[in-house]
Amino acid sequence: RLSLALGGLGLLLATVATVAGVIWLRPGAGPREPAAPRVKRGDEPVREGTATDATGNGAKPALPPADSRPAEAPAVAAIPPAPTPGDAAVPARREGTIVLADTPGLPWAPPNPPGPPPSLAHLPPGTQLAVLVRPAALLATEEGKLFLRAIGADAERALAEAARLAGCRPEQLDVVQVGWRAADDGLELGAVVWGTATLPVAGDGAARTAAWGEREGSERSGETVYRGSPLACWLPRRHGGRALVVGPAALVDELVAAEAERGAGDDPGGIEASLPRDLETLVGTLDGGRHVTLLGSPAWLESDGSALLAGPLARLGGALAELFAGGIRAAALGLHFGDTSYAELDVVAPADVPSARLAATLATRIAALPATAEASCNALDPHPFGRRLVMRLPRMLEVLAENVRAGGEGPVAVVNCHLPPHAAHNLALAAELALAQTPGSGAAPAAGARAAPPAAGIRDKLAKRISLSFPRDTLERSIQLLAEETGVPIEIRGSDLQLEGITKNQSFALFERDKAAEEILRVILARSNPDGKLVYVIRTRDGGESLEITTRAAAGKRGDPIPPVFDSPLPPGDSPK
Repeated sequence: RLSLALGGLGLLLATVATVAGVIWLRPGAGPREPAAPRVKRGDEPVREGTATDATGNGAKPALPPADSRPAEAPAVAAIPPAPTPGDAAVPARREGTIVLADTPGLPWAPPNPPGPPPSLAHLPPGTQLAVLVRPAALLATEEGKLFLRAIGADAERALAEAARLAGCRPEQLDVVQVGWRAADDGLELGAVVWGTATLPVAGDGAARTAAWGEREGSERSGETVYRGSPLACWLPRRHGGRALVVGPAALVDELVAAEAERGAGDDPGGIEASLPRDLETLVGTLDGGRHVTLLGSPAWLESDGSALLAGPLARLGGALAELFAGGIRAAALGLHFGDTSYAELDVVAPADVPSARLAATLATRIAALPATAEASCNALDPHPFGRRLVMRLPRMLEVLAENVRAGGEGPVAVVNCHLPPHAAHNLALAAELALAQTPGSGAAPAAGARAAPPAAGIRDKLAKRISLSFPRDTLERSIQLLAEETGVPIEIRGSDLQLEGITKNQSFALFERDKAAEEILRVILARSNPDGKLVYVIRTRDGGESLEITTRAAAGKRGDPIPPVFDSPLPPGDSPK
């Protein structure tokens, strides 16, 4: 029950954030400039109410008349642009106006001064997808409450369950962090619940029993772990009872051991997480004060994490692949609610893509999305209860596209937008309803619409030309880098290698440029074992493909077909060194 509740909390919030991002943000590609200091954001909109134009006159209605608006939620108003610097001065603000001072080429200033990045302390090492929610701050805003309701009753119940684990009310939770990583038997989830003050379960045995049931605490490395089924609970000593870590017993033991290695009194500050390289880069640029943040590896969601996209979310698979095409391995979507609904997408640009160019491509694609959304909505047969809201989604996206700003900040492309206060839950609800609908039986494809191309298989991905170089690294790390670069799920069968006396930790150098990924994979295997015992096989499980590193002997014993490429020698110049 606890595992499902925490997973539901993270996944439901991740779903809405992902849906919103998929609908209006589709990055292209582009060639990355060297890392540079973060540039200054543009001007911040002055927010007072309904929109006017730059002269102070009333803006034209952006949406249909009130009597045609859906009853489910208030509609999104338009925010027309104000003059750029150098134009006539903006007149004095009047009551009930929004004036935007535009600085082309820079993202909007965030709603609040940027704070420190999230620490992600005690999330599972190697986390590939994380959701961060700030319940106390979220529930203190009207739009935050509406946004939570728009996600659905399951999200409210999941948040209540997280609060029950901590022995307090949802409004007393400062941060809830949920992270996923791949495990031998599927996906592994770990969560950290932070209170605004000391959690009741930290110092009250009766509160612990009420929240977790009867559990005996056991000492491990100076920490007390409360074991039970299905999850173990741990209150790290250094946080003074403000943090609760929940996860499978083996994961909690791993986190406790990492805490012991950190050393008593050694508070590193900043980011406390073991993440893939691009995710570490991304987290350092984020604002930990956002009400909701979703961050992760798109390639992982296409491979090991694909089980998270189940049910109606399965329709997101192709959209995500298109959204993050071109080697993007780390992205984050942050949402903040206040005088405006603020959304910010941060993407680590691929190695050969300037962040400024990627940001410009994002903005261009957003401008074309309303027409695409209109064609998609016209092909649906929505339920009468939500029909009007679903059919208004294209117009909502037009308003959003008109107010998007983009720019590069060092290695990160930033796309952000300020909209009126109630825009976020309207977009979230309309997107969720649209995903839940089925296409009409007689619906014809929209003019000019193209069928989505079939997803590339492992063999197609291995044919992609890439570059991979490092002065010295291990088989395990090099395979991880190759998997991130190609989007191919790769597993090393350690037990097979052990039978041949081959270790995953033997280090070697690699300098391979503009070659097929399959060719570079063979070089890695040859460097790891010059005797030629290492091979790979491709397996199909539950309709999906995966690649496994094994040995010739083990593959032959199981009857796994070894690819024919291993019958030929490596091209000259690629032999082990």
